[in-house]
Amino acid sequence: MRLIALTAVLTALAAPVAAQVTMRQAEPATPAQIAAARAEADRLIAEGDAGAFFVNVSEGAEPRVRHQLSGLICEFVAGDADNQIVVFPSPLPPGDDVGCNVGSGDHYRTIYATRFGQFNISPEQAMEIGVAGIVQRFADARPYGQRIATASTEGATPTQIRAFLVGSSYTHVQVAHVGDWSIKERLTWPEPPTSQEQLFNSLMWVRTLRDVVEARED
Repeated sequence: MRLIALTAVLTALAAPVAAQVTMRQAEPATPAQIAAARAEADRLIAEGDAGAFFVNVSEGAEPRVRHQLSGLICEFVAGDADNQIVVFPSPLPPGDDVGCNVGSGDHYRTIYATRFGQFNISPEQAMEIGVAGIVQRFADARPYGQRIATASTEGATPTQIRAFLVGSSYTHVQVAHVGDWSIKERLTWPEPPTSQEQLFNSLMWVRTLRDVVEARED
């Protein structure tokens, strides 16, 4: 990940909180873990009938797939029952509206890549579509009044984020555009995220955007 990503996130958080975050190198995956990850990624592609649009790019212990049209990379928690790739039926050309469920347990995270094409949807309009989806699904959703950290990166529009409480649980939508692709995250947790959880999720979000940016640069 480029330094700009980490710098943007750390700037968004108070220094005492950011100072608590430590980085350590992950243990290398074993051949058995790599094989299992590749097998799971193949299965997810097949179950989603997504072989025309996604390829298996697993190289470690986590199943990873790339959406070939946008460059979006979905990294899944190995073995999680909610892992899923979806090619949405829509008025858009096949493969121009896709998503990946990549959450774990009761932490649900879905990443979307959509090319609106002739509909010419702006980032602001894409955000309102995301908010409408939350309000329609959760009639009791109310705005989350606390500050939420997020991050942007070069090559993408500034990230927009809107957060809500549903009962005691937390959900948000964040959106940025990379070229003609709208990248969106829906996140739902049983409770509002801590500052460190916000930092970690922001790093994941920027990495997601960078994958799409770098695909356009190739």
